[in-house]
Amino acid sequence: MTTQRHATRRPRRPVALVAALVALVLVAAGAVLVVRSLNASRDAPRDMAGNPVRFAPGNTPAPSTIDQMQVRDADSGRLQVPSVGLDVPLGSMLAVDNVVNPPGFTQAYWVRNVGVAPADATSGTVYVVSHSVSRGRAPGNYLLNVDKGSSAVSPGDLIDVDGHDYIAQSWRAVGKTQLPAAQDLWDAVPGRLVLITCLEQPDGSSPDNLVVVAQLR
Repeated sequence: MTTQRHATRRPRRPVALVAALVALVLVAAGAVLVVRSLNASRDAPRDMAGNPVRFAPGNTPAPSTIDQMQVRDADSGRLQVPSVGLDVPLGSMLAVDNVVNPPGFTQAYWVRNVGVAPADATSGTVYVVSHSVSRGRAPGNYLLNVDKGSSAVSPGDLIDVDGHDYIAQSWRAVGKTQLPAAQDLWDAVPGRLVLITCLEQPDGSSPDNLVVVAQLR
């Protein structure tokens, strides 16, 4: 989308949100998240609009997997894309078995065991991932134009990662089963940013990842 959307909340009606996992390197994966009525799932994680979400059966990360992620919430400044109104905390985490399943829906994460840290941006590629949710609002949703099935981020747009300014160069939709084989995305390119989320469709499915590639200014 090209502008930020503010969905009207209807607390008395159940709302279904769908989000998918981001796949990295060797494994492509997907998961469904469901938002129940707002008076249910009080302990469930929330999206940026305050809607509760929970993983569908079989897709909830095990406590041991969450421990292996070694998540650090908001330890690296912010991810900002002014052209689409995105401004969220930037945490970090580890890919586990080559899969990234961000534990939260209100911030983005750079992946510590893939590429380089934002502080070392000039020496390699920084990988930043986030969730998107269908009919909801997570960081990845700001990057999408769901109706067109495309990126809301255009070439030339500014992307700020922890104070490092990147300029968007291109975007592509990559099928989740094809993403691991997209070798050019995993090459160590100095000063590059690879921003990944799930490309939500109007029907709530997300068979593809949206990948935005940017270069340090």
